[in-house]
Amino acid sequence: MIHTYRTSEISWPRYRPLRIAAKGFYYAWCLICGAIVISFVVGFIGLILWLSIFRWPAGAGVAAGIVLVVWAFLHYTQHEECDEIRLNDDGTCEFDYPRGRVVRMHVTEIVSVKELAYDDGSLYYVIRFRDRRSVWPGTMQDFEDFLTRIKAMNPAIEIRRLKS
Repeated sequence: MIHTYRTSEISWPRYRPLRIAAKGFYYAWCLICGAIVISFVVGFIGLILWLSIFRWPAGAGVAAGIVLVVWAFLHYTQHEECDEIRLNDDGTCEFDYPRGRVVRMHVTEIVSVKELAYDDGSLYYVIRFRDRRSVWPGTMQDFEDFLTRIKAMNPAIEIRRLKS
């Protein structure tokens, strides 16, 4: 049997007018933040190109470098947090990442699971493997069940919890 653990979705209010208002404020806030970030990036690139108007290839190179660094950072953060974990009864784990990347490991390759907390108090975990790779699952539903199952399959896994 395959046990599936997915990231928690944003829960909206059940009452329709409140749900519409909450989604409207959420999407408006995302739009405002995105517009601010884009305007800063475009303004910075424009400033670099304006300052190096007589040496535009250097300015274009710097602007291209900034775009490449931002793209690499966004690409890295998109692939860092897995969206879904599938655990088979034979001990096979599949960590499903955004954009279709799947990492298959066996429970015996997991060395430790560390519990950490964000500033707002919500918990997240870091799963570390024998080859020093690690996985950051998002806020998963029934993650405690996942921890119980992998600990039963591999008692050598070290599960480090926060001190409360």
